[in-house]
Amino acid sequence: MRNTFVPIVACLIALAVSAPGYAQIIDSDSYIGLRVPVPTGNSADAFDPGWGIAGGSHAQISELFDVVIEGTWHTLMGKSLEGASLKTRDISVLGFQVGGAVNLAIVDLGVKGGYYFNDVKEWDLTPFAHVEVWRLWLGAEYKALGDLNWGAVYANFVF
Repeated sequence: MRNTFVPIVACLIALAVSAPGYAQIIDSDSYIGLRVPVPTGNSADAFDPGWGIAGGSHAQISELFDVVIEGTWHTLMGKSLEGASLKTRDISVLGFQVGGAVNLAIVDLGVKGGYYFNDVKEWDLTPFAHVEVWRLWLGAEYKALGDLNWGAVYANFVF
């Protein structure tokens, strides 16, 4: 129950904080990007790294804070089991997250809470950090909770 309760509360808090924030938008950046998720923990036993895409928006509500909304799709490649001719199947994971970020010069640090569905159905929290280089965000994130965990590196094109 705790694994479900914490992300639900975090998402509700993020939604409550973000709703008034969008009424006070100073500036916003939309983006699309590519990701390379690398399974960690028990997930690494069953899956090899995959790839993904994302799209979303960071809306600046003050000089220091952004509200984040993002949709993602990741695929993880099934791994051949040692000593067997069997392979775990590839999986696709769709996700929708909301959260916030702190702007520190060219670095953004934040956390997103959201729900993953399709082949995996679970709530999650995802801390992230990225560096802004021209119109690119180069960063990393970690899907921290639930049965399927991964770290990912990404490059987002900002428009």
